[in-house]
Amino acid sequence: MHTPLNTFKQALQAGKPQIGLWVGLADGYAAEILAGTGYDWLLVDGEHAPNDVRSVLAQLQAISSAWSAQPEAERSQPIVRIPVGDTTLIKQYLDIGAQTLLVPMVDTAEQAARLVQGMRYPPEGIRGMGSALARASRWQAYPNYLHEANAQTCLLVQAETVEAMKNIDAIAATPGVDGVFIGPADLSASMGFVGQPNHPEVQAVIADAWRASSRPARRRASCRPPRSRRASGSRPARCSWRWGWTPSCCRRRRSSCSPSSRPPRARRHPTVTDFLQHNPGSFSMHRMTWAATAAAATLFLAACAPMGAGKAGPTAQQEANRQAVLAFYEKGLNQKDADAALQYVGSRYVQHNPTAADGPEGFRKFGAFLREKFPKSHSDIKRSFVDGDYVILHVNAVREPGTRGSAIVDIFKLENGKIVEHWDVVQPVPETSANKNGMF
Repeated sequence: MHTPLNTFKQALQAGKPQIGLWVGLADGYAAEILAGTGYDWLLVDGEHAPNDVRSVLAQLQAISSAWSAQPEAERSQPIVRIPVGDTTLIKQYLDIGAQTLLVPMVDTAEQAARLVQGMRYPPEGIRGMGSALARASRWQAYPNYLHEANAQTCLLVQAETVEAMKNIDAIAATPGVDGVFIGPADLSASMGFVGQPNHPEVQAVIADAWRASSRPARRRASCRPPRSRRASGSRPARCSWRWGWTPSCCRRRRSSCSPSSRPPRARRHPTVTDFLQHNPGSFSMHRMTWAATAAAATLFLAACAPMGAGKAGPTAQQEANRQAVLAFYEKGLNQKDADAALQYVGSRYVQHNPTAADGPEGFRKFGAFLREKFPKSHSDIKRSFVDGDYVILHVNAVREPGTRGSAIVDIFKLENGKIVEHWDVVQPVPETSANKNGMF
């Protein structure tokens, strides 16, 4: 059995909008009912709702219980907001089965990097090795959980102070941070406008951060009811965030994305110009004005590959293939453990690099070469893509620390979840360039 895919994270990487609901009732029975209403995600709030690890566990179990009566494509995925960014708490919430965490009050990239460490098992992080007692591994029913879990965790961080806004680009660019949430209420207090999240200066800071750091997703954003209500044409009583956004690496600014550039339509939920710009009604039951909505929340994605707006995401098998290649790369090239890497390789392994031999034994020889000649070499995967049975990686490979290394495009073909064929193109990173665009 494989560790379950984090379909919420998978949807983000595919650029698919996700409609969800904030759950602050601290009750498993209520969570189970809500999990059957068709939202893409439910956020269990452990910061401002009266939740602790045990009550969150009960709600995660309840959400899972609701899945038994739903097709896989209609299951609500849980997100847990923890009360503080403490690595011990992160460990506990991951162990009870949460795959996606939202962490409040993150002010610097250094804080964000520390949180990333807490989300991951060694050697990528510092998460404690207690999976034998963890619901997350189904008490060892997922035999490769320790090797698969890192790829399925999703970290979202909250930027809600003046300091955080100054560091927002660095926070968003932190490897392992999957999303950033701007909290206008605390931000307004930090700016000296307590209780005034709609203040023009607060809104200007939010709008500037959005325009500078993310390409909007071209109006995939109007509020829609969850799947179970679309057929009848009814609207939900509250319209919550739509998680899913375009990568910050697509640095195109568009003036039409300003929150003030498109007024709301009459007699409907407050309209959003950008699908992560606002969070109408999440904190109160009354219908908010558009101006109040503009204060509610702003999110944007960091650290995922750009993909076309509106395209369907990869299938479960394609995502499993991607994760297999990423694990193969980490174990074989960075950890230099050929035997561990070969669990992802088929017996018929065709190598198109003319310097490498076919078959698993050829890869073992390559691993031995790396260990002997370049023990400190490291490959940093910048982007990964899937196309049918193929997984493509864009990599910066550095054989000696302090050198520029090479830009590599690796292409892997998989059959039945195993790598069976490999191509690569290697180009050294030059000292000078004819342009300022960079190779990554």
